[in-house]
Amino acid sequence: MNKMKILLIAAVFLSAASSSQADDSLEEKLAKLEAASKAKQSNQKSVDKTEAIAAKNSNSAKTLAERIARKTLAERIDELEAQQKSMQQTNKGTDARVYELGRKLQALKTQSFKQQQTNEAVIGKIDELKNQQDELKAQQKSLQQTNKGTDARFYKLGRKFQALETQFKQQQTNEALTGRIPELERKVGVLENQSELLQANRESYSKAVNKESRLNHSTVAIEAGANKFPVEPPVIKATKLLSTPPFQLPDGVGFEVTADYFGKYIWRGQNLSDDPVFQPGATLTMGGLTAGFWSNLETTSINKEGGEFTEFDWSLDYSGDVPFVNGVGYSVGVINYKFPSIEDTTEVYLGFGFDLPLSPSVTVYWDVDEIKGTYASAGLGHSIENIAELGPDMPVGMDIGLSLGLGSASYNKGYWGPTVNSAKFNDLALSVSFPVEVRGWSVAPSLNYVTLVNGKVRDSDAFRSESDYFFLGFSIAKGF
Repeated sequence: MNKMKILLIAAVFLSAASSSQADDSLEEKLAKLEAASKAKQSNQKSVDKTEAIAAKNSNSAKTLAERIARKTLAERIDELEAQQKSMQQTNKGTDARVYELGRKLQALKTQSFKQQQTNEAVIGKIDELKNQQDELKAQQKSLQQTNKGTDARFYKLGRKFQALETQFKQQQTNEALTGRIPELERKVGVLENQSELLQANRESYSKAVNKESRLNHSTVAIEAGANKFPVEPPVIKATKLLSTPPFQLPDGVGFEVTADYFGKYIWRGQNLSDDPVFQPGATLTMGGLTAGFWSNLETTSINKEGGEFTEFDWSLDYSGDVPFVNGVGYSVGVINYKFPSIEDTTEVYLGFGFDLPLSPSVTVYWDVDEIKGTYASAGLGHSIENIAELGPDMPVGMDIGLSLGLGSASYNKGYWGPTVNSAKFNDLALSVSFPVEVRGWSVAPSLNYVTLVNGKVRDSDAFRSESDYFFLGFSIAKGF
């Protein structure tokens, strides 16, 4: 009996050992089987003792004990066989999982190998692209050098083309001039047939006009504190006095009438009338001496003086060349400002003009009556005789004038009020006019801009932040 038990236990152990892959649960089951086997051995010993005792007492008892022992052992064997089958099934499940894990591992290895191959291909492509980039950079440098050479050639070709174009235009101009020669010869013949007296009058008038000694100033009343003082309107009038005298004047005597219409009346930066004004005037010239008259007519009721003359100016000027100094002219004179309703005032002035590019000039005015202050004006100007043509023998010119004014302490205090009690730059004025001669009259539309350049002067002005003025003008003049 003991040998059979030992053989069964050995068979169980051999069966368990024959399993290729056992996990922790199988070992636990084997340990339980060993413990059960030991318990069975102990029970069997007890059974043997019992059988020995029973054998002594009764053969029937011995037989019964052997049956009981055999029945118990058979049940245990059945249990062990069932456990063995269960372990075999567990091992089969474990083998299946291990097989599945092996397949997954193989798939991962295959995927890793393919990924490695893909990475190697990508790296190879990157290297190839880098090589292509280097080649493109080299080609770009080569193209840049080629472009430099091409640009230089294009520049040379452009210069040659410009030279040819200029030559072609010059040729066209020469052909046009050649075509006009007969007409010009006819006009010269007509001019040569004019009377000697008329020619002499024109020459004397032209000399008088070329001195450009006209001086037109005007005045208006403004309120500074509780007092009213007159001021002068400096408007640069760009008029060309080219006409045929309708009547005969003595030699060396010239007479001119002017009429100006401006959208505003701005004088030395002060807005004396924010609506349009009409300003007629006249000058009489004899040699270097010029007597002038100028007036201002309000066209609206903005100053409650609509349709009335608010200012009359009389001036006397003498102009000439500075002795022993080439290219420098001078002008000295006096201006009397008369007003219908306030006190008059008088200024004397001295100015110099220079025969230089942009025709620089400077003029200083001294008020010797009401204000007893000084105002200085520096100006630049440039003229273009022909920028367009309205018709045959009717060229349109362009005159540009720029001036900057500076007032003394007493001048600023008198005209701008007690808050401006020191010398300061006052105003900046820009004028662009387009003179054209129409049937003996000089007509000049103009664009004008005036602004105050000093903060204190601007603050004391009634218009303050709006002290920047754009306005149009229209001037006509005729000389006799």
